[in-house]
Amino acid sequence: MLKAVSLLSDIQERAVSNEDATCEETEEIGEDVEMVGEDEGSQEEPILQLDSVSHGHVLRSVRCAAHTLQLAVDDSLKQASNIIAKARRVAKRLRSQNVVCVLKRMGHKRAIVDCATRWHSTHDMLQRLLELKTFCEDMAPTIPDLHLSESEWEYVSNTVDALKPAKIATKCLQSDQLTAGEFYGVWLKCSLDTEKLASPFARKVAQCIKARQSTLFDNDAFIAAVFLDPRYRLFLTECQTEKEKIHLYRTWEAIQNLEPRNAASGSDVCAAASPTQSQTSSDDEIEHLLMEKERDTSSTQRRPHVSIVSLLDTYSKEARLRRTEDLFQYWARYSVSNPDLYKLAMSVIPLPVTQVSVERAFSSLKFILSPLRSSLNEKVLEDILLVRLNKQYGL
Repeated sequence: MLKAVSLLSDIQERAVSNEDATCEETEEIGEDVEMVGEDEGSQEEPILQLDSVSHGHVLRSVRCAAHTLQLAVDDSLKQASNIIAKARRVAKRLRSQNVVCVLKRMGHKRAIVDCATRWHSTHDMLQRLLELKTFCEDMAPTIPDLHLSESEWEYVSNTVDALKPAKIATKCLQSDQLTAGEFYGVWLKCSLDTEKLASPFARKVAQCIKARQSTLFDNDAFIAAVFLDPRYRLFLTECQTEKEKIHLYRTWEAIQNLEPRNAASGSDVCAAASPTQSQTSSDDEIEHLLMEKERDTSSTQRRPHVSIVSLLDTYSKEARLRRTEDLFQYWARYSVSNPDLYKLAMSVIPLPVTQVSVERAFSSLKFILSPLRSSLNEKVLEDILLVRLNKQYGL
């Protein structure tokens, strides 16, 4: 996906640059274009362009926040690979049949063996191993595979403590409705809680988190969504704020460019539905004048693009919203008093910051489309999946 988006971005950037160059060449040759005959001009092939490119907009990708956090933790775990390998060897020995019988007789829980590609299971394995530390130390003279030095036990304990904030953050990132501002708060809390720990491994985890966060925060779409969240807006620097105002201004231009088309399509539908009425309206000079006045009035009543900049300036000076307040209820108050700013916010804030919803859909699909039910048609399968994924709405 990342490679596909990168290739599309390069293609669109070249198309935008070629379009600008073509416009400049057209202005230079000016009168020469008029000298071209109809036959000669008809031989030119039409150029197919994406609609977004024609307005100067280029496709950009937003990294999955949950996956980025997993990559940061994986980077840090590479520094502890030797200790984790020794801990895994001890856990496997504790899972042997004779040791399991002894653990069960003494009332201890069974050891956990992790999956190397899932660091959550590694955290659970190390945490369970700490619970069995006394048992391992008592049985080490009899079973040498259960021996770990005191420094190794301390490292295991520091690893568990350092990974705990990241594990809590991962659980929070799995929520159904997660905005960019809420994610920013979760990421910031994870980073602060990890930095509070004094162990060398915790410092390494914090460094990896900061190194990976640039792929998330250096994105105009993400920063714009945080800017329009009054709960976390103050974390942005002045430079970021001014940059995002420009980005939001361009976003508003893109929204405005779509509106005339919708109006034109609606008028075409009305004309097709009642051709007699459109014909009589065009013949009536008074009706024609009234239609022109109506268009002039609607264009003057429409808020100009510059007003969005002033509205964003006014919004940036408002008081901070408490973290416990609902973001969408806050913006619902603007739907009547300031519909333009509300429309812009509702176009930017719903930015998806994780792919958890997609994974949840795939997980549900796995239980529905089993080998025993492979004859389900597309419509029935889609209806069942819709009901399964929207139980909270009472469907």
